[in-house]
Amino acid sequence: MLRGDLIDEIRQLPGNNLFKIRLLASEYQHNNGIISNDELLDKASRIMLDYLENKHEKTIEEINDNEKIVVIDSIMGSGKTSWAIDYMNHAIDENILYITLFKDEIKRIQRAVTMKDMRTPKILGRHHMKMDDLKDLFALHEDIASTHALFSNLECETAELIKQGEYTLILDETLGAVEPYNGAKKADIDYLLKKRSIIIDNDNYINWIDSEFNEEDFKYSEVRNLALNHSLFYVNDKILMWNYPSEIFRAFKKIYIMTYLFDASIMNYYFQMNRIKYKKMSVTKDNGKYRLCEYYVPDTDRFKDLIQIHRTDVQQKKDTALSATWFMRSSKNVKNKLKTSIYNWIRNIVKAKSNEIMWTTYLDYKTNLQGKGYTKGFVEWNCKSTNKYSDKKYLVYALNLYPHVGISQFFRQHGIVVDPDLFALSEMLQWIWRSSVRNGEKIDILVISDRMRALLGRWILGSLIIS
Repeated sequence: MLRGDLIDEIRQLPGNNLFKIRLLASEYQHNNGIISNDELLDKASRIMLDYLENKHEKTIEEINDNEKIVVIDSIMGSGKTSWAIDYMNHAIDENILYITLFKDEIKRIQRAVTMKDMRTPKILGRHHMKMDDLKDLFALHEDIASTHALFSNLECETAELIKQGEYTLILDETLGAVEPYNGAKKADIDYLLKKRSIIIDNDNYINWIDSEFNEEDFKYSEVRNLALNHSLFYVNDKILMWNYPSEIFRAFKKIYIMTYLFDASIMNYYFQMNRIKYKKMSVTKDNGKYRLCEYYVPDTDRFKDLIQIHRTDVQQKKDTALSATWFMRSSKNVKNKLKTSIYNWIRNIVKAKSNEIMWTTYLDYKTNLQGKGYTKGFVEWNCKSTNKYSDKKYLVYALNLYPHVGISQFFRQHGIVVDPDLFALSEMLQWIWRSSVRNGEKIDILVISDRMRALLGRWILGSLIIS
């Protein structure tokens, strides 16, 4: 007799369900010697794949039928967070889950939302971690403020608690909905396929079907949990990718995603792949109050006088100069020249004070470029959603950003092309807007990469086509 969580789930379906009928018929054929054990396993695998595909389709249909997702696409500093705070203070009867990138931002939300007691998950002991506390808060229908990190680890089993509480999700900045997974290698996947522990469906999802989980397979427990969560993809038979379970989005009554240039985000491509619909809106201010309005493309021409773009004499033979691969292959002498040009600009061109400086490059190459008077001003290139650096007036952007190759291949396998320029621009703008420009103050920025400097210039002039 076939065993396993998925098999048991199919067995629990109503008697007239097609998948249950197919399963029972296959077991009947096996029990009566009509098909072999291997043929039974093959049939069961096909049934499970079809069942999972049907289940996923129903999840997407439910998300889209309710038209629950609103993307608030407005430029940084336009009042998205202020709108969210006002919304929460007036949504007395709604259960809210507010998700942000940083713990400091949680404290700001807790202080600003005076009409609700915004709780945050805590570690209460060795056997009661933050995720356990979050589930308890969902069960109690509490208003919650938490981080992207915890939200990214939600499992499908939590969806029912969210649904029962009829929660509204407010997501500050897009979720990294697809990321490389390094917890297993190709040899591990080959082993699990041979052992019939997993099957890979037509969309390259890895599905766990093995009912027995032996001690010697304990190292695959994370793979098993992610596969059961419908969160693991296999790209080109060699790259493993984590994918956020769409079942979580189905559980919320309403969803607001606050960002800028949503079209550039990985989450947008994730929505495309899953055929998840959303409505795009913007924020405007009327009579001192922020409200949602029809989406509009902001006038960026006004930043011409605020953002002074600088360049260096660093020679660049290709558009890929200063990319992660370029840094990996470039010599120590080349990196030293880059460091010298940064130091010269800071000390001799703009004559910036150390407490006014903010600079970035790839974290692996920070030590190669850091120098006297500006080392402490390092801010990681993917920094978002914080006002911590709003006093910085002199910026150095020493990298040339591209989407992760595994992510691009992942979406290409689903017929979706990731726009590398829009992705790079979006990430660069988010970083720039951590500085004093968010306060309407003038900044000087050294953008060393010719490609990145051109993207920033075209955006300011309005010549970069953004849908």
